[in-house]
Amino acid sequence: MRHLFFLMIFMAILISKPSWSRDLICCVSPVNGVYEVLILDPQTFVYTQLTSGDHDKRHPVWSPAGDRVCFESAGSLSIIEIRTEDRSIFKSGEVKAISALDGKAGNPQWISDGKIVYTHFSEVQNDHTSLWQVELDNYRRTKIMDRPYLDHQCDWSPQGLVWVGGEETFGYELFLLRNEDEGPFKLTDNDTNDFNPRWSHDGEKIAWQHYIETDSVIVIKELFSNKIKSFGFKACFNGMPSWSSDNRIIYWISSHTGEFSLYKTPIERFDPVRISPENMRILDPDVMEFAE
Repeated sequence: MRHLFFLMIFMAILISKPSWSRDLICCVSPVNGVYEVLILDPQTFVYTQLTSGDHDKRHPVWSPAGDRVCFESAGSLSIIEIRTEDRSIFKSGEVKAISALDGKAGNPQWISDGKIVYTHFSEVQNDHTSLWQVELDNYRRTKIMDRPYLDHQCDWSPQGLVWVGGEETFGYELFLLRNEDEGPFKLTDNDTNDFNPRWSHDGEKIAWQHYIETDSVIVIKELFSNKIKSFGFKACFNGMPSWSSDNRIIYWISSHTGEFSLYKTPIERFDPVRISPENMRILDPDVMEFAE
C-alpha cells in the first residue's frame, strides 16, 4: 500500500506538470556580411538560421500563430513557414516572396493569420509612404492609409494603429489611429525623435525608442493612465523594443558594450540581462511564446 501511495503521488505530479513554454525571438544578425533571419532561444543562447542569400533581411515578425515569419529583403516582403518539434525550430517550406507594387515594401506587421500590413515606398511619389494590406490567400492588396506624414515604422493591435510621422526638421512623433472617424492623434509631442513603437500584447501599453540628442532610451506609456517611464543604459543606443508574451518583460537592443546586443528587463524595475551570445550583433527582435 505504501508503494501504491507514492506511485499515486508521482502520477499526480506528472499529470499536473505544466506544459513546456518559452519565448523565442526572431531577429537578424550578420552572417558572412549579410543580415540573415535567426530564431534565438534566450534561455540557451542557441539560435537557428532561417535564411541565406546575397541581400540583407530586416524587420522579421512572427505570425500570430507562430507558424510563419515575414521579413523584408531587397525591397519586397517574404514569408517562411516554421514548425517546432522537440523544442527545436525548423523551416517547413521555402521562402515565398510577396512582390511590391511599383516601389519598395517594408516593415511588415501581421493583422491576423491571413493578412499583413506593410508600408510601401513609392518611387513615383517618394515624398511620402502609404500603408497597404495584403491578403495572403489571394495576394489582393488594399491601400488603407495614404498620408504625407506616414513614415515606415508602424505597429498594429486591436486597439489601433500606431506609427511614426513627421519631418526630420521638426522631429518624428508617434501617432495613434483608433478608427477613421476620429482620425489620428499624437502620442508624443517634443523636440526630439521617437521611433519603433510596439504594442504590448494586452493592448494596454506602448513601448518606443526616444532619442535624447545622439543617445536613446526605451519609453513605456500606459494608455489608460497616461503613466510614462523610461529606462536604458546611459550614453548609448537603446532601441527596438519588443514585449514578452506576458507583458512583464521588455526585450531591447543596446550598444552598451560597444556592440548591438539583445537585453531584457522587467518593466517594473531596470534589471538588465544580456541574452544574446557575446560578440553577436542582433537587430530587429520580435518575441513569440511557444508551448508544447
